[in-house]
Amino acid sequence: MENDILYAVALNFVPKIGPTIARKLIEHFGSAEAVFLQKTKELKQLSGIGPTLAESLINQQILNLAEQEIAFCEKHKIDIIYYKNKQYPSLLNECDDAPTILFSKGAIEWQRKKIISIVGTRKASEYGKSQCERLIKDLTEKGYQLIVVSGLAVGIDGCAHRAALKYGHQTVAVVAHGLKEIYPAVHRKLATEIISSGAIMTEFPGDTRPEAFNFVRRNRVIAGFSPATIVAESPIKGGSMITASLANSYNRDVFAFPGKSTDKSLRGCNMLIKSNRAALIDSADDLEAFMSWHTHNPKPIQPKLFKNLTEDEKAIIGQLTEQEKLNLNSLVKLTGIPINKISFPLINLEMEGVIKSLPGNFFKLM
Repeated sequence: MENDILYAVALNFVPKIGPTIARKLIEHFGSAEAVFLQKTKELKQLSGIGPTLAESLINQQILNLAEQEIAFCEKHKIDIIYYKNKQYPSLLNECDDAPTILFSKGAIEWQRKKIISIVGTRKASEYGKSQCERLIKDLTEKGYQLIVVSGLAVGIDGCAHRAALKYGHQTVAVVAHGLKEIYPAVHRKLATEIISSGAIMTEFPGDTRPEAFNFVRRNRVIAGFSPATIVAESPIKGGSMITASLANSYNRDVFAFPGKSTDKSLRGCNMLIKSNRAALIDSADDLEAFMSWHTHNPKPIQPKLFKNLTEDEKAIIGQLTEQEKLNLNSLVKLTGIPINKISFPLINLEMEGVIKSLPGNFFKLM
């Protein structure tokens, strides 16, 4: 696996090979190392791989860059999380364009916690910041252990990270640059606090600058991390609206705080609600209800209590017994039931009152 991480890092340095193509190459040849062992002729035959990319994959300089990156990570105690490792965030791994590797400074305990992504404008008003903090405070008082994901930007992002730390939760800052620096500079102290009880993560090698086009790639990771993305405050255009759109594309739940129609900083939130791309929330109670969260989970249903279950139905119930809820893509992967065949057992179980369907193609036991 160590060799595979070297070659997975190396793929990051190949020009014009993004995460989607990288994953396809790894899955096609069986490992990241196997990709680099292929001859140019075999590589050229693959869809999306032209002569230039094929030549890049046999360039020794690419491996040299990967070795230097790994040495940098070892020196600065940065973890390299490969998408085939169990440490890789499971929800993010469901996204076809998720990074093949994440560079992580700090540590996160993913088990048995509610993960929420909170995004919003850099020019946050007192209303937006108060809504953000109140949501985290009220969820804390309800007894939830949270992982709050955001982007370390000034405004709502910073408020989300600070509120998470204030109320004793872990928080993940997903950044649009390498970990040789922290951007924005004003958040260097905050970044240090985050690392002490959470993590800063990125898909970008250490010396990558915070260029504008990297922020959209960063936003898809924020959306992919969590089953719920909350837009605390946003105008019509901006990174938060892109993040909401990406969360929609991943079949994740999106929520927004409403505002006055005359308030430009909240017109994006209002538009998301109006166009049914986000559910309106104004309290932790709303989020709890929409997500079907419960502080005390009921005893899981045992498959043996039901007669005449098919093997597919038993497999579905077995997976939902282990998790509070799962989306359709996760059920397909975990049960091995093909996507074109899983609808029938799901419908049967729902009609029998065994499972319940939720927004965003999620399912849970009744």
